Amino acid sequence: GRLEILHNGQWGTVCDWTESGTWSDTESTVACRMLGYPDGGRYSSSYRYYSRPSAWLYNVRCAGTEASLEDCQYPEVGNVNTGRPAYCGALIPGIRSDRFYGIRLVGGGNRFEGRVEIFVNGQWGTVCDDGWGHSDAVVACRQLEFGPPLDYWHRFGGGTGPIWLDDVNCNGDEFELLACSSRGIGSHNCGHHEDIGIKLTTWTRSTRIRLVGGGQPWQGRLEMFIRGQWGTVCGRRGWTWQNSQVVCRELGYGPPTGSHTYQYGQGEGPIWLDGVQCQGDERRLLQCNSQEIGVTSCYAHHWDIGITC
Repeated sequence: GRLEILHNGQWGTVCDWTESGTWSDTESTVACRMLGYPDGGRYSSSYRYYSRPSAWLYNVRCAGTEASLEDCQYPEVGNVNTGRPAYCGALIPGIRSDRFYGIRLVGGGNRFEGRVEIFVNGQWGTVCDDGWGHSDAVVACRQLEFGPPLDYWHRFGGGTGPIWLDDVNCNGDEFELLACSSRGIGSHNCGHHEDIGIKLTTWTRSTRIRLVGGGQPWQGRLEMFIRGQWGTVCGRRGWTWQNSQVVCRELGYGPPTGSHTYQYGQGEGPIWLDGVQCQGDERRLLQCNSQEIGVTSCYAHHWDIGITC
């Protein structure tokens, strides 16, 4: 839900803008720890709430080890809508604890891979690989709110605690692993050396891109269709030729000849991507490194990137 803090007897929100970008999973983890959920937290624009009560904090920067947001760095507590960037009041982070997802990935090199663990009866436990297949990984990815699996069968070491599921058999359309057929919660004939792990993709099959406003199909403002809505890409923080190369490749055109912010006007709707860093050999823009979809430090469309292929 929306994060609120109590100050001078009044509840207020926290602006997700910081000098280094936006509120992140690190700050969310501290907030969840403060709320009594020590297992981690996530920030996602899917849970961003556009309402305007008083915003008490902005530019919050945590290391991730703090017990409370009070231990993080931030300017003075106060109504940041007064004398602060006007957009703060509209950018209020939502957070969810891993516990409320009911699933997490552990032991991987990044948050897109790891051993599958689920939260049952107040305790994290693992899932046995007996009978595990692609449709099971699809459901795990959906529960984690990502696209289809990149690798549905992988090892990331053995876990500890209960082995909650064995012989999982999903149809592929379920919204959580516990809705799939299995031996039953806690029933298994496995050891932790059989704990299943997966790798996620950060994109979904429904993602599309286009160039708009350039007069020709191979030039224009870059837009992406995500979650049923067209939005733009921020080029404020060093858009590169490699980024444009991936875009042109995804669109089926030759190499790029130029890229500029605001060259093809300001777009509308969400700013879907920011901080894009492609190596140049990716097939899709969402395979490049970037901030999480919908998380951006571009508070307006002034920096919408435009490309000529």
